[in-house]
Amino acid sequence: MGTGYTRNDTANNIADGNVINASDLDGEFDAIQAAFNASTGHSHDGTTGEGPQIGTGGIADLAVTTGKIANNAVTLGTKTSGNYVATITAGTGISGNATGEGSTPTISVALNGLTTSTTDGDGDYFVVVNDSGGQRKLTKANIAVSGFNTANGIALGTDTTGNYIATGAVSGVGLSGSASAEGATFTVTSNATSANTASTIVARSSSGNFSAGTITAALSGNASTATTWQTARSLTLSGDVTGTATGIDGSGNIAVTTTIAANSVALGTDTTGNYVGTITGGTGIDSTGATSGEGIAHTLNLDLNELPTSTANTDGDYFVVVDSADGSQHKLTKANIALSGMNNDAGWTSNVGDITGVTAGTNLTGGGTSGTVTLNMATGGIGAGTYGSTTDGTKIDTITVDAYGRVTAVATGATGDITGVTAGDGLTGGGTVGAVTLNVGAGTGVTVAADTVSIGQDVATTASPSFGGLNINGNINAVDDIYLADQIIHEGDTDTYIQFVAANEMRVVTGGSENIRFRNAYIQVYENVQGSVETASKTGSVTPDMQNYNSFVWTLTGNITLNNPTTELAGSSGVFIFIHSGAARTVSLGTEWETAGGAGLTLSSTAGAVDIVPYFVQAGANILLGTPQLGFV
Repeated sequence: MGTGYTRNDTANNIADGNVINASDLDGEFDAIQAAFNASTGHSHDGTTGEGPQIGTGGIADLAVTTGKIANNAVTLGTKTSGNYVATITAGTGISGNATGEGSTPTISVALNGLTTSTTDGDGDYFVVVNDSGGQRKLTKANIAVSGFNTANGIALGTDTTGNYIATGAVSGVGLSGSASAEGATFTVTSNATSANTASTIVARSSSGNFSAGTITAALSGNASTATTWQTARSLTLSGDVTGTATGIDGSGNIAVTTTIAANSVALGTDTTGNYVGTITGGTGIDSTGATSGEGIAHTLNLDLNELPTSTANTDGDYFVVVDSADGSQHKLTKANIALSGMNNDAGWTSNVGDITGVTAGTNLTGGGTSGTVTLNMATGGIGAGTYGSTTDGTKIDTITVDAYGRVTAVATGATGDITGVTAGDGLTGGGTVGAVTLNVGAGTGVTVAADTVSIGQDVATTASPSFGGLNINGNINAVDDIYLADQIIHEGDTDTYIQFVAANEMRVVTGGSENIRFRNAYIQVYENVQGSVETASKTGSVTPDMQNYNSFVWTLTGNITLNNPTTELAGSSGVFIFIHSGAARTVSLGTEWETAGGAGLTLSSTAGAVDIVPYFVQAGANILLGTPQLGFV
């Protein structure tokens, strides 16, 4: 059995006043699509559970057992397509007429209605019935006379009943003729003519016409000509287009002045051709009207200040210019802009100089009189080699450099009289020859590594050490406690520091001004506290970063779902600012976001609106949303 339709929205989100998520609509569409899927949905083949049979001819007979369309709701020919029988009218040889909804006509053969003929040529066929009930039209030539009574075998009046004509005679206006003998030829003549002649029979001419004076009769069919209708009519239009015309009598054309009802024409649905639904100013274009809306007046202005700034010469291939002669606008290539037409306030000139050659001077080589000229420093001054001395007791006294930055001489001299280096307190190493190294000695409470010296709690065997003054360049690592009497000052910036001003009290000073004071029972802040704000465009599923930001300015380019965050901190608060871009947007909520009465968020319904929603984190997984403030512009 194929899959039938089952409503997916069990939570009844799709209802008046509720927030309808995209997932709700997706679920319903998927359920409908599954019900009508060509391979897995209802097959509609008439079998049990598959719905009424629907084939190329439509729904099978008697497949719909209960009324699905209201009585008299479908007007045949107007609301239906295809052929249908509206009226049955009995013609020649048929009796029984029918018209009206639900009529049940009985149609019978009525041969008495056939036209009487006395011409033998009209009787080519006779309708006959054989012993088996078969009906035929039998040719006259195939009717065996032997099946009838023989000639003169029936005496009229003796062997027959009813009336018969013994003598035939014609009388009346325009007719003559008579016959009374058996086998006599009865000839009837008339004075019929197509002319308008009194007391004659009317006959049509070879063109089918005749002339007459006054004809008194009930006529049917169409008249070839007429001046007016017998009764004037009115024409009234109703619905989305209204109008009335009266006194219509067929004497001339009519004109109906129509009125289109307000808001009855849906652009794009009831119209053809292109139309502008939304105008949005792009880069360099500003509009004074709203982006969209019925009857909005737009004034578009050029604002070149919105163009991105560039410092690349290659970006300036064209310049926008206006010709003062005719006001025409052009994009002019940079190479075709004549500098002579500009205000040369810098005194720039493109004139070529008069240098005809470059000659190498002192300590230079190269030069030339054409093309690209290169100058090189000439060799000279101190020669290539090694200078100085590696002999113990010899040092470099002076190094002489010429005006070209070249070393021209090195002078050496005797060294000092230090003969040895002895390690003092807290140091190890030393020596009297070669390269001498001194090391900070390690001991109780002191740990020495390659680049650091760590001091533990106990340098001596008693109390922690005290220093009258201590300068530390680098890091202090793995220290349990540091005791300070007054301040921690930023080196080179003495008006920025942390100060312990009293018992259970400290303050932070920057630039000589106190910013924060930590007291025993509270923290006092003397400057504004600025939170972090995330400004971004959002659509779809969004998870706010509540560890790095406490307020969010989001431009909504589509509907969003506010997912449950993982970084919220109890006691923190902030605001969401939603900017509706392109159209009105909706915000659906994850389970941790709570609103008053569980009503969800209802935002502005217009494009471009700005809505503000405050929040407070009551606890983890419990974020309270305030009442939205709507429609900021």
